[in-house]
Amino acid sequence: ERCGLTYPVVLKPDEGQRGLAVKVVWDEDSAKDWFGRTRGPAILQAYAGGKEYGIFYTRLPGDESGRIISITRKEQVVLVGNGTDTLESLIYDHPRAIAMLDLFLSRFEEVLDSIPAKGE
Repeated sequence: ERCGLTYPVVLKPDEGQRGLAVKVVWDEDSAKDWFGRTRGPAILQAYAGGKEYGIFYTRLPGDESGRIISITRKEQVVLVGNGTDTLESLIYDHPRAIAMLDLFLSRFEEVLDSIPAKGE
């Protein structure tokens, strides 16, 4: 309220980890739940729907200006279970998830052998 924001808002840790723990919260109960599960400094920002892009800008120390070195459309990786394959197999078979293999294998280490239901 102090910042003039209304729900939905985005809550995220003040330390980037490829979207880990970033959450769009639609009400106060969801915000309280997020803060109950997340430790450390956090960022609150207005929610802006639509596609998300990352613009990577670099400037060498001492240079007056820098340059944009990359523009990337950010897409959430979504895996859909087929009722047969393990989560690990789905990760290996997904064209975007495989590019972040180490991240997903460590993040979901405890459930890699699980078999998501069809459509899950």
